[in-house]
Amino acid sequence: MPKNNFILFLCFFIFCFGYFSAGQNKTDSLLKMLKYAKHDTTRVNIYIDLSNLYRKSNLDSALYFGNKGMELALKIIWNKGLAQCYNKIGNIYTEQGKYDKALNFYLKSLSIAEKLGDSNRMSACYTNIGIIHSYQGSYDKAIEYYHKSLELDIKLGNKKGIASCYNQIGNVYKNYGSSLNNLKVKSEKIDKAIEYFEKSLKIFEELGDKNGISYCYNNMGGVFFSQGNSTSDTKIRADYYNKTLDCFLKSLKIFNELGDKNKIAAVKSNIAGLYCTIADSTETKSYYNEAIKYGLEAIQIAKEKKALSTENIAARVLQKAYKGIDNTTKALKFAEIVIATKDRRKNESNSRNGNKIPD
Repeated sequence: MPKNNFILFLCFFIFCFGYFSAGQNKTDSLLKMLKYAKHDTTRVNIYIDLSNLYRKSNLDSALYFGNKGMELALKIIWNKGLAQCYNKIGNIYTEQGKYDKALNFYLKSLSIAEKLGDSNRMSACYTNIGIIHSYQGSYDKAIEYYHKSLELDIKLGNKKGIASCYNQIGNVYKNYGSSLNNLKVKSEKIDKAIEYFEKSLKIFEELGDKNGISYCYNNMGGVFFSQGNSTSDTKIRADYYNKTLDCFLKSLKIFNELGDKNKIAAVKSNIAGLYCTIADSTETKSYYNEAIKYGLEAIQIAKEKKALSTENIAARVLQKAYKGIDNTTKALKFAEIVIATKDRRKNESNSRNGNKIPD
């Protein structure tokens, strides 16, 4: 069975986006609007918008504005705005990895949404609560809450919401299966994951939602990859890897059509990682060359877009691939990039979670 000492999937998609000057201009504009706003409900909405914007650069500042909005909404007894603030604060705590706090705020938001009879917000809350349970490894609870969200989206006729729920449930079953040692139960969970990804894919195709379609293909590819790694049968493993490649190439084709460079880089990095794994499992060095081709394309785009996570993963794959073809000089070069991007990600994370609160 092949060994994989690099991260192939960024939870099947985590993309890094820069914080551009346009965002700063919008922040300045909102701060000016806040100063002259005449109505408290308007001020709450501005606090919410500021919290959203600062999530891109400084989570403590985002939390500051979320709390300001919450305090004002409580003061004027505006439940709709309060539910939004609770949800935003929950999102920030989720990004900080403070899952118990996040769950507390999502439950507060849900309680208000239930009193208001706001089915859309209830569905969103159920989804967020499901995400927290999934992160905590409480897969049965995650599935329970995703199904609650799904039921509401079905009643609302929200097809995009339905497709997204199917996709989320598929991811939970995928992670659930990966956590198990019992091969029979593991296989059952993985089969469920594929079933839900296929349901999601069908609806996204009906909607013509290319982003959704591409995510489904990428997630399905991830499941096939895991199945390939879980078998010692060479023929079965090769079949799963072929299915993985087919899904990744379909995902890549769509993102090429959309011109989404961040996602193009991430998928190419996944393909490069897959070729490395195939080279390891077959002891065929020519696959390392394919890994290098896709890895170099991925890392070039990632550098252009300042997508540090993708750059880090592409560098790991390239380090492994060049080592595989006995090019120690280039393997060392990309090992250094792995360390450098890891440090930069850590520094950015520290900055993003810094204590600077805007005036």
